[in-house]
Amino acid sequence: MKTLLHRALHSLLLIYCATTLPAFAQTISNLGHQAWTTENGLPQNSIHAIFQSRDGYLWIATEGGIARFNGVEFNIFQHENTPTITSDDICCFAQATDPGTLWIGTADGVLRYSAGSFRRYSVADHLPAADVLSLTSDGKLHLRPHQWRRSTL
Repeated sequence: MKTLLHRALHSLLLIYCATTLPAFAQTISNLGHQAWTTENGLPQNSIHAIFQSRDGYLWIATEGGIARFNGVEFNIFQHENTPTITSDDICCFAQATDPGTLWIGTADGVLRYSAGSFRRYSVADHLPAADVLSLTSDGKLHLRPHQWRRSTL
């Protein structure tokens, strides 16, 4: 009896997969992609990270600064137009618990973007090192500096 039940369930599972997977595959085939370069507005073509913030913007970390994409055009933040950014070598992003705040890792410390402006944190603000490799946020900001020590800001 148990073997018959297993066979019936197995058959039902095969029928379900055979009817639903082709529909799913058709949906995936309708997806597209788009590639962006400096010709489309990026500050530099070497991309370290792409992050979507809660407000819907795509933030792109490059070696030439930050590109924020609103779905139509790029807004570029780099030392040339934003003096608070002392290094254009951007590595990573982390969303703060406050939906309007974004943390940005650079080769020269951490940037906090909030209410349309940047604030820089560096070794002078008690960061263990300037060169940040990654950021995570779980209510607190955790950064991994180049020397592989874990710090909390």
